[in-house]
Amino acid sequence: MSKLENTRIALLATDGFEDSELTKPLERLNQEHASVTVISLSEGVITGKNGTIIDVATTVNDVKAEDFAGLLLPGGVANPDTMRLNDKAIAFIKDFFE
Repeated sequence: MSKLENTRIALLATDGFEDSELTKPLERLNQEHASVTVISLSEGVITGKNGTIIDVATTVNDVKAEDFAGLLLPGGVANPDTMRLNDKAIAFIKDFFE
């Protein structure tokens, strides 16, 4: 049994994420049987800088930090730049530190 089995992890991203900075940690979390929820600013799919397409499970409007044990924020330029301009995303991230 993995230490992360059934651990709820929030993966917060939007279009323009650095592909490997989302896919590699996501692969590893899945190998450890973590329960990863992909969260974005809107429903549908998000596309990485190099074309990786990821399905969005829910939006930042519909989640609470207290429902998750961890937070994954993939890098890139466009992804964090867009997130920092969204009040709901910033509040969600801040809740992990409080």
